[in-house]
Amino acid sequence: EGWYNLGHLLWEEDGTDAGVDGGIGDDGAHLSKTTKEKAMDAFHKAMELDDADAIYFVASQYLSHGEIEESEEEESRDNDDKTLLWNTYNQYGSTFIDSLLQSTRDTLDLTTASAAEELPYLAMNELQKHGYQLLHIASHSHNHGPALHHLALLHVQHNNDDAKEFRNLLAKAVKTGNPDSLFLQGHCQYSGSDGYEQNFTAALQNFLEASENGHVDAMVSAGAMLHNGIAIEEGDGTKTKKNVIVIERDQQRAFELYQQAGELGSLEGWRNVVSCYATGQGVPKCLETATYIANTMLKDDTSIER
Repeated sequence: EGWYNLGHLLWEEDGTDAGVDGGIGDDGAHLSKTTKEKAMDAFHKAMELDDADAIYFVASQYLSHGEIEESEEEESRDNDDKTLLWNTYNQYGSTFIDSLLQSTRDTLDLTTASAAEELPYLAMNELQKHGYQLLHIASHSHNHGPALHHLALLHVQHNNDDAKEFRNLLAKAVKTGNPDSLFLQGHCQYSGSDGYEQNFTAALQNFLEASENGHVDAMVSAGAMLHNGIAIEEGDGTKTKKNVIVIERDQQRAFELYQQAGELGSLEGWRNVVSCYATGQGVPKCLETATYIANTMLKDDTSIER
C-alpha cells in the first residue's frame, strides 16, 4: 500500500508550481507534469507488488484518454495528458504487462487478437488498449470490485448484444461488495432491464446493502420503495386477481434513508426530507422544519417552491 498511497499523495499534491489541488477524482490535470510522472512511477512500483488498486487507477487513466473535449483549454490539457501517458507507456508498456501476467493468472489471453477486438472502442488507440489490458488483469486476476464494475459498463456500452456477459461481470463486482455495482444491479432488477427479470425484493436488498456502504443514490432509491411500498397484481388461474404486497410500507425507515442521503450531500435526499416534514409522512408533521431545511439545504434549488 505504501507505493499506492504515495502515488495518491503525489496525484493530489498542491504543488507550488501547480497552484490548484488536482484531486484523485479528476484527471489530475492541474498537477505539474513532473509531479504526475512521479505519481505514475509510484503507481507502477505498487503494480509490481500486485496492488490491484494501483492497477485499476492506471488502467482508468489510459481508458479515459480519447474522450471528446468541450473547450480549447480541455483540448490543451488532454494533449498534455496524452504526452504523459505516451511517455509512461513507452517507459513501461507491453513489457510491464508481460511481467504482470507472469505473476498473475488471467482468464483471457491478452496477446490474442480477440482480446484487442473484444470491444471495438478500444481499437481507437494503443493507450486505450493498454488500459483495457490492465483493467482485465485487475478484474480477473485480482477480483477488484471497481475494475469489474468498469469492465461490465464497457461491455454493456459497446457490446450490448450480450447481456449475459454484462450480468456475469456485474455479479462478480457485486460479490466484492462494490456499492456502485450493488446499486446498478438493484436498478436493473427494479426496472427489469439489461436481461434482468423484475424483482423488487432483490432490488431493495441491493439498494439497502449499497446504502450501508455510503451510496447516496441507493439510499434515495431504497427510501422511495419503502415510502410507498410496492404491491403487484397476481392471478390464481381464474379471472380473479389480487394485489400482493412485496415491499411493506415503512415511511419512518424511508425518512431515515432520505435524511442520511441528504447529510451525505444528496439534494434529492433533502427534497424528500422536506416533503416528509411537510406531509407528516415518516416523521411528525412540522412545516417550520420543512421550510427551514428548504431555505438552508436547498436554498439554491429552483425546483422548491418557497
